[in-house]
Amino acid sequence: MTEPRLTRLRRQFRSAAEVRLFVRMLALATVLPLLLRRLSVPRLLQLLTPRARVGTPAGTERVERLVGYSNIILYRRFWVYRPNCLKRSLLLYYFLRQAGYEVQLYLGVQPTALDGEKGGHAWLMYRGEPFQEPQSERLADYVVTYRYPDDSSQGQVNAPAPAAFS
Repeated sequence: MTEPRLTRLRRQFRSAAEVRLFVRMLALATVLPLLLRRLSVPRLLQLLTPRARVGTPAGTERVERLVGYSNIILYRRFWVYRPNCLKRSLLLYYFLRQAGYEVQLYLGVQPTALDGEKGGHAWLMYRGEPFQEPQSERLADYVVTYRYPDDSSQGQVNAPAPAAFS
């Protein structure tokens, strides 16, 4: 007999703080489709970027939790929670920035897509490397059309990249 979904989900959390983090991520994932319809991507990124530098980046465990929670939310394929690279990148961008990681969001097109259509993709970079990108070996096929923030000094945090960034 399979374990109920709620019991499996409950095991993901070790503290009330982790439940609050998950709820915050769920809330942002819920409103992202509406925000994407109403705001341009540059304006949305301005709103999602902390006003001041957060400080020392959080540890590897926090990054792994953020990635895990985003996967739980987006890959359930329920209601507005559908996996797509832009939603995933925006969700992680906001929470990684809050955790002190100066990631950059990249948008690109693949001019050689099948059937003559251009394929688009969104991904995060940290210290010049793709962050948890399933298509990292194919990123060279994309022509970058937008990067935020565009300042080349971004992402130069004096902290080792956590294992989740490899």
